[in-house]
Amino acid sequence: MTTVYLVRHAEAEGNLYRRIHGWYDSRVTSNGLKQLELLKERFTDIHLDAVYSSDLLRARLTAGAVSYGPKLPVMTTDRLREVNMGVWEDKTWGEIITNEKEQYLNFFASPDKWNVDGCEHFFDLQDRMEETVTSLAADCDGGTIALVTHGCAIRSFLARIKNVAPENIRQVPYSDNTGITILKVKGSRIELITQNDASHIPDGMSRFRKQKWRRNRDGIDDSALWFRRDAEEQYTVMRDASAIGELRLDVPGGRPGNISYYCLDPLHRGQGLSAQLLGQAVSVCRNRGLKKLTAELHDHPELMGYFEHYGFVTADDPAVPELDISLDQSFPL
Repeated sequence: MTTVYLVRHAEAEGNLYRRIHGWYDSRVTSNGLKQLELLKERFTDIHLDAVYSSDLLRARLTAGAVSYGPKLPVMTTDRLREVNMGVWEDKTWGEIITNEKEQYLNFFASPDKWNVDGCEHFFDLQDRMEETVTSLAADCDGGTIALVTHGCAIRSFLARIKNVAPENIRQVPYSDNTGITILKVKGSRIELITQNDASHIPDGMSRFRKQKWRRNRDGIDDSALWFRRDAEEQYTVMRDASAIGELRLDVPGGRPGNISYYCLDPLHRGQGLSAQLLGQAVSVCRNRGLKKLTAELHDHPELMGYFEHYGFVTADDPAVPELDISLDQSFPL
């Protein structure tokens, strides 16, 4: 039998910003990079014969940590990609909750009924993952391999091998970032040994354990925000039908994008919502082809620590109170 380590990627922008990233090629967060250091340690003494990864960046970076100890090359394949989210890609969950609530609930509770333009259907995803796991295991029969992939892909695959019907999918929890599932595979026979083990990640570094957003009794993430565009790169921050803040950007040609105003109403602060504003700024600037996003802190230097927490670094001129974040990410580690 082949031993298979099925690994979810480190924390990425979609997890932090509450945006929908399936085939969207998002970056790993600063917290995710810390998770990778611990994952690297976890795999230091684990013998591996091969490492395969989704070709998306967040998975490739994670595979670099898995393969670091055994010094193995990472073989990439689109067969280990996340589910294709179709026209939902890079939208906020808040926008989908507001405008397509029924499909939102289908996605999380009855995925076989989920159907939006351009999406990959649930059973097709299950078939893809099962075929990929069994075929790659067969290529290394009797050995040990690692496969680095994504949250929905892992969840759908586990539902298949545990014979969980789509309408009962909530019985299968999502894996934490860098969580590890161990399988024994021989032909079409798949034995589950360990499911979603993220014990190498402390609570303070786990998005799942420390997150402040929760789905309510109806299965709605009532802390997911959306952004109403009011003027050129000026957005009202919306929670359900209520305006709770404002985001203004300066997106010049040939220079870094700039967050010129970034504010939540006082009643909505301290709830873990503000990173979603940063996610909107990153998405807008990246879609304009910009390579860097800047936050000017002339009037609010006390926010320095906040932006540094999300990966910003001091700008080139130390006399200017600005922070930059790169919209690119290098590979490998």
